Amino acid sequence: MVKHTIEEIKKKTWKPMNGFFEVLLFDRTTIYIVWLLANFTKITPNQVSMFGALFIPLGAYFFWNAHLVIGAICMFINIFLDATDGKLARITNNMSKMGIIYEGNFDLLRVFLFILGLTFGYYGVINDISIFFWGFFALYSNYFFMFLGIFTIFKIRAAEENPKLRILGEPKTLKQISKSARVGLVGKLKTWLNERRLELQFITTEQEMIFFIIFPLLAVFFGFEYVKYGFITGSLIMIFTQLVKYYFFYKRNKHIKYERINP
Repeated sequence: MVKHTIEEIKKKTWKPMNGFFEVLLFDRTTIYIVWLLANFTKITPNQVSMFGALFIPLGAYFFWNAHLVIGAICMFINIFLDATDGKLARITNNMSKMGIIYEGNFDLLRVFLFILGLTFGYYGVINDISIFFWGFFALYSNYFFMFLGIFTIFKIRAAEENPKLRILGEPKTLKQISKSARVGLVGKLKTWLNERRLELQFITTEQEMIFFIIFPLLAVFFGFEYVKYGFITGSLIMIFTQLVKYYFFYKRNKHIKYERINP
């Protein structure tokens, strides 16, 4: 007997809004794997995570040896299973602290090893030492904003939960910041996207797709230099979009002050 239907999986595992690749690709495909695993197997989310992690060193090895297509396939399998394990955990109510640890560490390991593999693979073919700078630049752009987001959330929650602090004021809404942005072309585009669960954002998933799948495959047809172009493109887009994001975050919250409560 089927315990979980496709509609139930969609309702419980799909986020209200997410990035383009998550919504248009991974959400629409992983639900069927989750349906099979949840209904007909005893496979746990952590087992899915561990199996997916096997493709990280494997993909890095193929990238290092300039086998871009196989490396990109390994990357896709890993990120596909990465999108599967969380949904399986939510639908089976099998979430664990160990699963969270796996998730975070495997994500960091994937980015590091794939960039390392592509960097040395590119150098072995092109003999261009500048790739080491761009590889480091790509790694920095991915890790820095990831940790900055975690740090920002941690600091805000710590201030909100501190019994010795009292928050004065509330965050401004986007409408209060820029009314024209909500009714202008950008606002209409954002509304149209939100109605389809698409969020106008550039997150690590989009960046990794550029780094490890889109541009390596372009390199197969148009020249190995596209590996470096992928590092440059993904890094610059990430930096630009994150700076814009934090600018508006500052605009929403700059008037908020904390008053220390004397005991």
